[in-house]
Amino acid sequence: MQDDERKIDSYKTLKVYQKTICVFDITCYFVERFLDRGHDRTVDQMQQAARSGKQNIVEGYSDAETLAMLHGYIKFINRKKQ
Repeated sequence: MQDDERKIDSYKTLKVYQKTICVFDITCYFVERFLDRGHDRTVDQMQQAARSGKQNIVEGYSDAETLAMLHGYIKFINRKKQ
């Protein structure tokens, strides 16, 4: 399988990203329904953790794209030297 065939169009198509959206939504629902927002730091921590799960995937995907571009550039430079 070539690299082009394995390329994922967007991080939004990743199953793990789609699941983090569900986790975030469920966390927000749970917090609003069952926890007292005014007196508890737990609410903020839970929402921030759910939000950072999504953000970590976005950043990781971006880093992987950058690394792939850099790898291609290094191959190109190496060919020119030979």
